[in-house]
Amino acid sequence: MTHAAIPLTLYASTTHTHVERGQGALALSTLARVMPIYERLFRLPFPLSKLDLLVCDAFDAGAMENWGLVTGRASRLLFDPVLSSLADEFAVVATVSHEAAHMWFGNLVTLAWWNDLWLNEAFATLMGEVVVIQEIEPGWATQERYLKFHRTAGLEMDAIRGSHAVALECAGDSEKAITQTL
Repeated sequence: MTHAAIPLTLYASTTHTHVERGQGALALSTLARVMPIYERLFRLPFPLSKLDLLVCDAFDAGAMENWGLVTGRASRLLFDPVLSSLADEFAVVATVSHEAAHMWFGNLVTLAWWNDLWLNEAFATLMGEVVVIQEIEPGWATQERYLKFHRTAGLEMDAIRGSHAVALECAGDSEKAITQTL
């Protein structure tokens, strides 16, 4: 399969003047590196004519995929090679790679209802934070990192009395049912 070049752009409000200082370069270069890998792995070219990143001033989640647009916090999309840490670098690369996975798994293939959101997120985590990063940054030991952070966090959460099953029924279409709030 031949990869067709598509425009990749990072946008931010004027409050993020550090974008003009190149702090979006890591996110954009990561996106450019992972997109051909996903096309190869899924055997399906990216079907849109562009893919954008948008740094949001106020955002509840770390980042969120939208069809042709990834939105996220500055801490998940911006990186300063002088001031940021290695953990910050991994966070940007992992976030961009994870959200790019959703362009195929979550947008082209969409779950029937919110009940199986765990599967959508688990697959994007596996592909975006382990498989694809292992390919672009083989020295980062992503499999060990996955076991240390994701598996351990999952086991700790599962040990809490108030924990709930991974897959839950979302009865109804109210926000409370979908977000599992009481």
